[in-house]
Amino acid sequence: MSTTSRCYASALGECDSISREHVVTRSLFGDGQVLTSGLRVPPNTPIGIDSLVATILCAKHNNALSQLDAEIKVLGDACLAYLRQGQSLQVKVNGPLIERWLLKLAIGSLASGWILGIKIAPPRAVVESLFGIRSLPPTVGMFGIAEIGRMVQRAEDVSFDFFMGQSAGSMGILSTVHGLPMLLSVCLDAPEQELRAQGMVRDIDVSSAALRRHPEELILSAGPGSARLSVLFDWSN
Repeated sequence: MSTTSRCYASALGECDSISREHVVTRSLFGDGQVLTSGLRVPPNTPIGIDSLVATILCAKHNNALSQLDAEIKVLGDACLAYLRQGQSLQVKVNGPLIERWLLKLAIGSLASGWILGIKIAPPRAVVESLFGIRSLPPTVGMFGIAEIGRMVQRAEDVSFDFFMGQSAGSMGILSTVHGLPMLLSVCLDAPEQELRAQGMVRDIDVSSAALRRHPEELILSAGPGSARLSVLFDWSN
């Protein structure tokens, strides 16, 4: 990887003017202000959602990823509806698009300098995978998470936490979208083992976590017998 101060997809060519990219998809939030933690601002400081941007993509390449933002909005809206209505719901989403959205979140966090304090540009092969030009390598993939030590807080929030793997350049990105946990594994040697080794990630006990790559279904619920959200993943394309 290299440092960057321009569009991180410039290797694909045909860049135009730089744009203001929401590292975390804006449509996952309402209007107004949000509270953040872990960024270079005091925790729980109200910030306007439109200020949580970075100049890391040109307008052309930013727009080319709009289908990823649209798909995560489908998932996010279903989670919000479940939280607010307290009724059982079912939603079907495109698995590869959600997987690439998790990769977009990881790349954007690094390219913006949000994570390490310096801007890191992804290799061309990673960019091509993000834009659907080539398939994701077998060492990169999304996992559903079960058997966590405590129920993920049923709250209207979006979180993401990085942890380093045992091998050089490997990492995991644990993200929750309004209470639904997902893991993106990037070259982790043993994703389940390396996640469990973290013990606690934020307020989630993952010491006994069970992972399933490309899950057909993820469930969000308050416990046995309660209303639940069933998220069905289509991995056929």
